Amino acid sequence: MICTLVQKHLDDLSELYLGYENKYRVIPHPNTYQQEELKVTSVDKMNRLLYVGLLVPNKRVDRLIHAWNTLSINHPD
Repeated sequence: MICTLVQKHLDDLSELYLGYENKYRVIPHPNTYQQEELKVTSVDKMNRLLYVGLLVPNKRVDRLIHAWNTLSINHPD
């Protein structure tokens, strides 16, 4: 089962992998705010990294941590 957040990705998958359409689902983005309702605010700059996923060996999160460390040393701002 493959889940996407937008219909466009589902359409692309369906074109690339014909015959597997029953394996795809769209989970719509839960943001229901209209653009004019969103308030832009300034936030103090903080270097952050958010990883969302399983902490299992084949995800290679160790590489992500190493890459983030290298990036933060080479580009501290």
